[in-house]
Amino acid sequence: MVDSTIGDLVITSQTVSSRPQRSDYSPPSLETEITVDSQTTSEIADFLNMFFALYPQASEQQLRFYDEYRMLPAINKNLIFSQLINPVIVMDKEGNVRAQISVEYLCQETKTTQISSLIYCWKEQIIIG
Repeated sequence: MVDSTIGDLVITSQTVSSRPQRSDYSPPSLETEITVDSQTTSEIADFLNMFFALYPQASEQQLRFYDEYRMLPAINKNLIFSQLINPVIVMDKEGNVRAQISVEYLCQETKTTQISSLIYCWKEQIIIG
């Protein structure tokens, strides 16, 4: 078919793609410049578990308390937090802490598992020691 507004030939394929399969994408790994001790790592993991358990039902106002830059929008979904998958917590030489995580939720509407990967970053200095 020819699109008269842009004068180009538009070709569409009605063929269904192949069977769904796992992506081979893996995000770049974080490199540790300063070791984060086990107590701090445990406290950060506890916070992340609490945060992501509350996140699906959190309002914009509640999220502002944890995310001043509003990087995570309110989603208001019926998701049940399942687990953090392989969290990696590192600190750079400026004292900023980053957690590379995957979060697993169980969707009550579709009865499926949803996994989201992200890097959570604290810009404030965290004192280790």
